[in-house]
Amino acid sequence: MSLAASNPDTSITIKVCGLTRAEDVECARSLGADYFGFIGYKPSPRSLELSLLGDLAHSVPEDRRVFVDVEPSIETIKAAQSFGFQQFQ
Repeated sequence: MSLAASNPDTSITIKVCGLTRAEDVECARSLGADYFGFIGYKPSPRSLELSLLGDLAHSVPEDRRVFVDVEPSIETIKAAQSFGFQQFQ
């Protein structure tokens, strides 16, 4: 159940961003995060290579994955889409 769904009087949606480990993804899921952000921006200390990003992201529904980057190329966006990312920031 999402955090927003637990209280119908609120419209808060929670995204946990910068996930780099499977145990962190699972923790965020268990706490009710609505969206899960994965960093593709190479200068970021929380950045992951696309192949690792894809492996990690497979543990959450495709419509809840968010790929975070700064001025990504079309190739990078297409690669992220091939790993099931539908949301971009």
